Amino acid sequence: DNLLIPPLLGTEQLAVYNVGYKLFEPALIIPGVVLAATFPLLSQAGAASALRRSRFRALLGQTTLALLGLGAAVALAMWLLAGPVISLLYGSAYSGSVAVLQALAPACVPMFANYALTHGLIAADRPSLYAIFTLGSLFVNVGANLLLLPALGVTGAALATVLTEVALFALCGAGMVRHLAAGPPQVEPEAAL
Repeated sequence: DNLLIPPLLGTEQLAVYNVGYKLFEPALIIPGVVLAATFPLLSQAGAASALRRSRFRALLGQTTLALLGLGAAVALAMWLLAGPVISLLYGSAYSGSVAVLQALAPACVPMFANYALTHGLIAADRPSLYAIFTLGSLFVNVGANLLLLPALGVTGAALATVLTEVALFALCGAGMVRHLAAGPPQVEPEAAL
């Protein structure tokens, strides 16, 4: 966003966008704290045995659901409080940032869940999927920004962020479902000496 806004909309619009985004960023502390507590458990449960796979599935499901709920609560609070908070902190000069923060707010829902899913992929020893999905999300972000910035201004950049998180959620969710459905990997018997 920060690279595409200035040439397409100008530096003043970058400032308007960044006020909204800087108020959005602290929300990401919440899933970071949750994953700091649960990632060691996910890593232990990510082993191949059927018992641990069941534990991994349950723990990942609980963590993802909790983060979805927290993301929805934060998104609602952010959307409702955007106007008063921006007015209090920045005044009327940045009233355009209210729409940016309100457009970014729904991103909390998939973004919070993505913390669980991306960490789940790592715990399941699937870091290459995580890297591929992140690269795919980068392309979604750039493409969405190029389409939405000219049409919607900086609100378009915020919506591009939401679309990016939804894309990452879909990719990671599908990757995790496929991993869990595959069952434990087969271990090759050692050759007799």
